[in-house]
Amino acid sequence: MSDLENQEVDQAAQMAAMELDSLKTKATMLGVKFHPSISYEKLAEKIKEHQAAQDADNPQTGNAEVAPLSASGKIKKMRDEALALVRINIVCMNPAKREWNGEIITVGNRNLPTQKKFVPFNTTDGYHVPKIMYDMLVARECPVFYNERVKTAMGFQNVRRMKRIPEFNITVLPPLTEAELKELARQQAAAAGRE
Repeated sequence: MSDLENQEVDQAAQMAAMELDSLKTKATMLGVKFHPSISYEKLAEKIKEHQAAQDADNPQTGNAEVAPLSASGKIKKMRDEALALVRINIVCMNPAKREWNGEIITVGNRNLPTQKKFVPFNTTDGYHVPKIMYDMLVARECPVFYNERVKTAMGFQNVRRMKRIPEFNITVLPPLTEAELKELARQQAAAAGRE
């Protein structure tokens, strides 16, 4: 083979690799699972099957191409997910807050304005909080101290120990039904009329 033919073969291989990388990126964005060493043809077929299944589920989409999200689109999607409401019931496990009726929780990040909310504990009907706040509440821990009897050279002694426990016991409740939402709206309107 001449140098010119070798260059053409190399360029064709590079183009095929670039097309495969592009297709892998598209598959990842669509949520199509694939093996890292999949061939171009098999991956193209998987993507085609995935899109056909989605079109069958949602006839309004048609055959429109899914455009990748811009940076502002990604931020908007992240905000929408972070601010989606989750209905929870919280039991505070922190002994230092045993008498508290609730707590003011503040969360935020560089892409999301600060969210501040009073979250009541032990509600029977549950309470709605943004998902970002729910995630933070699940991650919170508190220290609990206890005495442990330890054998030493001088006999047994009480030693103060500390362990970390989840600060809240959180139960995720199902979302309210349409009837429950209407009843809640009626109750809130009645309460607003009394003030």
